[in-house]
Amino acid sequence: MKGRDYHLYFHPHNLAERTDQGIQDLEEILKHFRYLQRTFGIESSTIREYLKGPVD
Repeated sequence: MKGRDYHLYFHPHNLAERTDQGIQDLEEILKHFRYLQRTFGIESSTIREYLKGPVD
């Protein structure tokens, strides 16, 4: 993993109280992630994968 890391802490129970707003927020986050992925090659990984370190 190169550069900076960003940890998005999200679990399904985060949608429990304001379901409609939570889903809308999540859709915006994913839309922006896709932009960053296409534009800058940002990668996604689980915390387990991250802790294992770079595969390079």
